[in-house]
Amino acid sequence: MYLKIAKFFLYASLFSVLIVLPTLYFPYIVGKATFFRTMIDLAVIAFAFYWAWEKGGERKKTEDNDQKISWLKRLWVEQPLVIAVSVFAIAFTLSCVFGTNPWFSFWSNFERGEGGFQILHYTALFLLAAAILKKEAQWNTLFGVMTGISLAVVGYGIGAALKLPLFIGPAGLFSRLSGTLGNADYAGTFMIFSIFYAVFLISKKEVQAWIKWILGLCVAVFFGFMLLSQTRGAIVGLGAGMLAFLIYLAFKAAKKGWLRKGSQIVLAMFVILIALILGGQKYISKIKDCSICARVLHISFTDFTFKTRYWAWEAALQGWENKPVFGWGPEEYSAAFDRHFNTNYYDPTVQGSETWFDRAHSIYFDYLAETGTVGVLAFLGIFVVFFSQFFKRVKDNGEAARNHSGGAAGHETSYPLSIIQQGLLLSMLVAYLVQGIALFDVLPTYINLMLFLAFANYQFKKYGSRG
Repeated sequence: MYLKIAKFFLYASLFSVLIVLPTLYFPYIVGKATFFRTMIDLAVIAFAFYWAWEKGGERKKTEDNDQKISWLKRLWVEQPLVIAVSVFAIAFTLSCVFGTNPWFSFWSNFERGEGGFQILHYTALFLLAAAILKKEAQWNTLFGVMTGISLAVVGYGIGAALKLPLFIGPAGLFSRLSGTLGNADYAGTFMIFSIFYAVFLISKKEVQAWIKWILGLCVAVFFGFMLLSQTRGAIVGLGAGMLAFLIYLAFKAAKKGWLRKGSQIVLAMFVILIALILGGQKYISKIKDCSICARVLHISFTDFTFKTRYWAWEAALQGWENKPVFGWGPEEYSAAFDRHFNTNYYDPTVQGSETWFDRAHSIYFDYLAETGTVGVLAFLGIFVVFFSQFFKRVKDNGEAARNHSGGAAGHETSYPLSIIQQGLLLSMLVAYLVQGIALFDVLPTYINLMLFLAFANYQFKKYGSRG
């Protein structure tokens, strides 16, 4: 019973991204953070009861005194991603302790709702998902739930754009929609994960054909909403993920199968499209009639928005040089920014230019300045472990993978993931890492990232059991 209760609160925490409280000064932040923490706390308590009573009863029945130790060993020692995420949480917490303002670094404020306390809750979400969701059907359900939540995010954004009652946000379909997330940049990144969930479900054989058609429409909606958010970092990240996906299929799919040939053709077309976009920048910059096209397709390192990002990264790097070990502390990037302020921010020729930042607008430079060498290495270590586990499992099961995707109709193997699903898993992380160059993580992103890592951990565990 307690395990079911823990699972209920785990699922409930995911709906935090839909909470908007217009009467609050920060309507998109406070409600989400409060609800998410409450649900995760209740899930942890329920899981603790499950472990103490229900699991304890099982141990007494089997009279196996080592069962508890064996379970913890499987959870922590035999699952490298669990170790990597846990190490990151510890490093982040230590950065709070040794930062310039430990209290603020740990508790944060109402404007951001992040900090050490929140990171511990994200870690709890990851650990709960890794411990509770042990079956393929459970992950299918979770992906379906997240797809539905994403549709609600889109629906809210459209409602706000149409100025419907009780909806707040940018008005007009061409005004950088943000849905329930409050910031178009967050919405763009959120849609990357949304597309992944829907496409991964489409790739599954057990999903019925009519559901796949609906999921295909969802993918189109998510991509369209990403374009309406006009978040170039997320769009570039998605493009990088698609490129990684096509390259993986072009080299890993069976040599004589249609999948390799098809992916190679699409890859060539995709590269040509990217070349045309990059080569036609001087023409794109002259587009006036389509504001979305002008913003989304225009990529220039001379734009003032890029210059402000560059100066923010420069301040982060200089701040890291001041405090290289544990950094200035989470939520304390603004201290490094103030200390190394670049007066070029004050440009009277640029309307609405930003002159103050509390984020470096890059996950890498944010962690570098706020958590120092220890924190940024712990963060990057998560992805080192992911890639090492991914390619190790693929290598161990290489022959099964080739048979699985070789084009023989009805051929079955025990291989956990098809070549397409492997490519999706790999490309999703590539997309996240690339978009993170110019964007930073917030609650909607962290939730998706932790769910993705827990799902990857589940898949690697399956690989290991069959490799």
